[in-house]
Amino acid sequence: SGERRRVHSHYLKGTLYCGRCRLEDGAIKRLILQRAVGRQGNEYFYFFCIGAQDHRCDAPYSNVDRVEEAIEDHYKTIRFTPDFIAVMRAGMESALSDTEAAQRLLRKQLEDQLINLDTKEENLLDLAADGTLPQSKIRARLADIGRQREKLRADLTTVVLSEGAEFLQANLRLLEDPHALYMGASDEIRRKLNQAIFKHIFVANEEVVGDEINSPLAELLAAQHGFRAREAGLSKSDSLDQ
Repeated sequence: SGERRRVHSHYLKGTLYCGRCRLEDGAIKRLILQRAVGRQGNEYFYFFCIGAQDHRCDAPYSNVDRVEEAIEDHYKTIRFTPDFIAVMRAGMESALSDTEAAQRLLRKQLEDQLINLDTKEENLLDLAADGTLPQSKIRARLADIGRQREKLRADLTTVVLSEGAEFLQANLRLLEDPHALYMGASDEIRRKLNQAIFKHIFVANEEVVGDEINSPLAELLAAQHGFRAREAGLSKSDSLDQ
């Protein structure tokens, strides 16, 4: 009829993928948002697998409201525990203290070398004024000093003290209480949180059946799993000793 289809927006678009295709075939297929109008003129929205368009997936349509609730519940499963956060922050502070001490020493050495180059340059200019050395040799040495100065200044720009630690701190804060953060967020912030945390969320029968989490959150959650297993092992060992 030439009627243009309306594109519907939702903060979960781009994050949800078909759990049935993932579990049965290992395929990663996006869930698409569909609008439907009932007999009374009421508007309803559903998610369905893109594989349904070519009849490769027969997963039922998922009600948007129930999927939203499932994602909200899923956020309860990905938080960092207070103990793990405390251990990570203590470890970063210790490592950062050693790193910053080394970086400060390196910066001081580079700055001292720049001062030394300034002194050499001034001495060469004095010799040029006195006519003690040939002008060609003075120009060559001044050019060499210029090259050394550029390299030292470039090295100084690479001396960074805490950007990596701040990046990890930001990720720890992100999953400190993600459920409360998500529940209090606007739709636009929810979209950004989903994109920051998840590469894919797999949904089947209006339930979350799996996910793939972005780096470095995935590595931090794996580290927490190891930390909790270690702590559980130590606790069990202590109880046996007693």
